Amino acid sequence: MRRRVGRHCGSFDLVNGIHDLGGMHGFGKVEPEPNEPVFHEDWEGRVFGLFMASMGLGLFQGPGGMRYALESLDPSEYLDQSYFERWHQVLEAELLECGILDRDELGERVAALRADSESPLASRGDPAARAQTLEMIYGLRSPECQATCPPRFAPGDRVRTRNLHPSGHTRMPRYVRDKIGTVERVWGFHLFQDALPEGVEPAAEPLYNIRFEGRELWGDAAEPGQCLYIDLWESHLEAPDHG
Repeated sequence: MRRRVGRHCGSFDLVNGIHDLGGMHGFGKVEPEPNEPVFHEDWEGRVFGLFMASMGLGLFQGPGGMRYALESLDPSEYLDQSYFERWHQVLEAELLECGILDRDELGERVAALRADSESPLASRGDPAARAQTLEMIYGLRSPECQATCPPRFAPGDRVRTRNLHPSGHTRMPRYVRDKIGTVERVWGFHLFQDALPEGVEPAAEPLYNIRFEGRELWGDAAEPGQCLYIDLWESHLEAPDHG
């Protein structure tokens, strides 16, 4: 399968940001890495741990969460950085903005590490924070919410994705907008994860797994027998004969 990356790579914003790479042309083949490790370098695991700890402190809360910060990166920076380099950049910015990190102190620590990369890393040795972080990583917490009404669609129903162009984070990739698919299953009710206007709380909506045939998405360029399964909220969908 080829990764399709757009021909038009001029200005991007959060409506159709560079992060939404699915369906674009020009980025070559997807090359799976055999036996790929969870983390390629130790620092990547530490960045992941820092993110989980920041969640425990109440950072990156609300629809979009950390994804909104990642999507706000300059397109050139986003494409130039690796996965966890992006995480590191937005974590640092969030911790500085919240006052958890001090910019001068951070600069001094970076300079010291550059001068002596073997110097020991600072540690608070906080058992409570460690336990909280481990709970965030390994704790079993269901995201499913209580149903508030019957789902509009059922497995086997044909649906059309709405042609939406939101100004903030969305869980609906642009290459599936205004496409016909089939409901495979209903995952129950989950908090809607698209960005909402200031002061609007996310509501619990039915979440569906939708099957899209490759030809519906890619036309004649689709591989034989190709199909995609994408989870979408009810707000993303409508009846195929709508309008």
